Amino acid sequence: MRPDLTARLAALAMLASLSACASNPAGYGGPAPISYKHPIGATRQASTERQARASRPAQPLTRTAPVVTDQGAFSTLPAAAEAATLLPETGPRPGGPMLQPEDRPEARRIVIAKGDRLYDISHRYAVSTRALIETNHLSEPYSLKIGQSIYLPPPNIHVVEPGETLYSVGKRFSVDTRSLALLNRMPRPWVVYPGDEILLPPLAKDSTGAPKRTAARAPNAPTRKPSHPASVAVASTPAAAGGAPDFIWPVKGPILRGYGRSDDGLRNDGLNIGADAGVDVRAAASGEVVYAGNELSGFGNLLLVRHADGWVSAYANAQDLLVKEGDQVIQGQVIAHAGSTGSAPSPQVHFELRRGRNPVDPAQYLPSMG
Repeated sequence: MRPDLTARLAALAMLASLSACASNPAGYGGPAPISYKHPIGATRQASTERQARASRPAQPLTRTAPVVTDQGAFSTLPAAAEAATLLPETGPRPGGPMLQPEDRPEARRIVIAKGDRLYDISHRYAVSTRALIETNHLSEPYSLKIGQSIYLPPPNIHVVEPGETLYSVGKRFSVDTRSLALLNRMPRPWVVYPGDEILLPPLAKDSTGAPKRTAARAPNAPTRKPSHPASVAVASTPAAAGGAPDFIWPVKGPILRGYGRSDDGLRNDGLNIGADAGVDVRAAASGEVVYAGNELSGFGNLLLVRHADGWVSAYANAQDLLVKEGDQVIQGQVIAHAGSTGSAPSPQVHFELRRGRNPVDPAQYLPSMG
């Protein structure tokens, strides 16, 4: 069965942007909200964190070697760097080209409910406000009426040409390679073939000015999707419990700060779980490490793990990281050690769960602490 079109339009989620939110400053309430584009040119905090670690007594650590699946000849490279080294495929995709679902405008229609604003629609469906404005020919002040119908942007599809790779397609349309891979739910290595249909962000434009090419399909041609699909349910609520992986706690300890906005006005997009320095931090579910680093202010050493069905888990303030970008991890695997890097005032794990780009309360998806 073909995935719903609106689900595909919402698939570009966790690596879409990198920003901080003034309503959730770094501090006791947790770092500023994560949005998951690989940070480029961000200021590192390594020197101050090294000084802080040096002043603490040494902690005995029991390290567990990470379990990593074979990623091929370029397994030592980050996924985006690997993509830049791949050569173009000269022949068609075995078994037929990768095709996107046919556009069904009715599936993109949204009926405005009470209280809906353009911003709400943009956030709910992970679509830029500008794309909604252009698709629906809206004009200022962009007010919406209850019962009014607006449409999500139609799919923006590029047909891979001979000599192209996913990396070169990204350069051509000014879209980073990682975002393209996530939007098209592609496992590593990110290989494309001539004739494949690549879904682009709604406003992506061809920098070469070449005329847009459409694929010639046979009648009732099946949609061929990359393996490991990760459809994202589109609804007025961020996520439903049904369909979520069976997450486990990354670490056992007291909840220092819960999810949501507190009396002091700070918003926490996850849980701050107290833990002794050096305690094992375990993967809440199996998946792929899509970020491992410390470039985000306030988060310290941070891991992002992508799971099935559009879920991502985040583990921040770690003392050290035991896996790297591109590694496949299994549920319960030790992936880091608890610490107090970043803005954490004491050893802890800042843990988040998101479906698409929407944070959810991890406590609703975790078993009883017991």
